[in-house]
Amino acid sequence: MSPEDALAALGFEAGATIVESLGGSDVSESWRVAFADYRQCVLRIDTAVAQRLRLDRARELDILRALEGRELAPRIVTSDAAGGLLLLEWIEGDAWSPAGFRRDGNIERLASLLRRVHAVEPPAGPAVLPAAIERYRRAVAGAADVRSRELLTDLERMGDEPLVLCHCDPTGSNVIDDGHRLTLIDWEYAGPAPAWFDLAVAAGYHDLDDELSDRLLAAYFGRADRDARASLSRWRSFYKDLEALWTQAAGGLAAKPRT
Repeated sequence: MSPEDALAALGFEAGATIVESLGGSDVSESWRVAFADYRQCVLRIDTAVAQRLRLDRARELDILRALEGRELAPRIVTSDAAGGLLLLEWIEGDAWSPAGFRRDGNIERLASLLRRVHAVEPPAGPAVLPAAIERYRRAVAGAADVRSRELLTDLERMGDEPLVLCHCDPTGSNVIDDGHRLTLIDWEYAGPAPAWFDLAVAAGYHDLDDELSDRLLAAYFGRADRDARASLSRWRSFYKDLEALWTQAAGGLAAKPRT
């Protein structure tokens, strides 16, 4: 579907201009849109991979509504979950590059952002990690049964961690920084999960070294002791294994893991 057709499907047949393509991920493409009243928005259109992975767009909308007014996520303008269409407010700022994690104070800012997210009551729904593993298993029609069982076993071995609202993909490309405030975008994988998973994604995707990982732990928990390091290491390993399953489920695409 073209962005013009998507806007028409959302009820904007006139008064909207496509400013630029924002590129996208394996599961969606995005465009910046300007309206006659000077608003700017982001239009997102799902790809076939989103359907293959059975992404729960209705859950994403519930989470975005729960976050409204908290300055943690973009505001919904309108949506068509069944059609894979979403129009969000435009957030000013720049996404972090991998180097952004290494700039003075940014790890601490990210930890503070995640703590604020984790303090929000998640909408009712199942734990997101077991559900994601099952969706990915089904996407490859049984070809990953052993790997899926191993991931579920690993998850059980992590212990009975409290479930909080997790973004589940807090990588640099999803952190928008206006110089004062951080905002997270792309909430399509969010849901109830142990806080450790967000920390593992942030540390694991960008291969943070021991010093930066310790700073992340210290900023989030107030400590970076042996137990905390061991827990982060286990969750990073789980995250990497989930990456392999996600890649297989998405059709062999070399991309970051999703939940």
